[in-house]
Amino acid sequence: MTIGLETARRRMRAVIAVLDEHLAGLDDLLRTPLPRVKLAANDWSNAESARIDVETACRTTQIAAAEALENAVDWRAKATLARDRGEEQLADQADQCADAAEREAELYTAENAAFHAFLADWARCITQAQAG
Repeated sequence: MTIGLETARRRMRAVIAVLDEHLAGLDDLLRTPLPRVKLAANDWSNAESARIDVETACRTTQIAAAEALENAVDWRAKATLARDRGEEQLADQADQCADAAEREAELYTAENAAFHAFLADWARCITQAQAG
């Protein structure tokens, strides 16, 4: 399936808008320092499950950032080809798509940094209480 540049741009903008909303909501949560806590065994199990989910999300954002950068490179190559053929308008559109893909990669990278900071806080502040 082939889509036009305008459709691709619209879709890219929609993705970026969703990421912006998602990051805004996570920003406060992920930047708030964790208090030092000792968890009982049953709470520890639930907390570990949640931590694993955050690690999974972290890996997912790393992959998404890499894919977005790859898309940006592809769009830049398309822009170069279009310029070489004298199709300036098409080249400009491809450059705009590349810019959007680069912004998307930056958002994923920022989200990933927040995940890493959260996980570092977690490792420092959340411990399991001694049994007994």
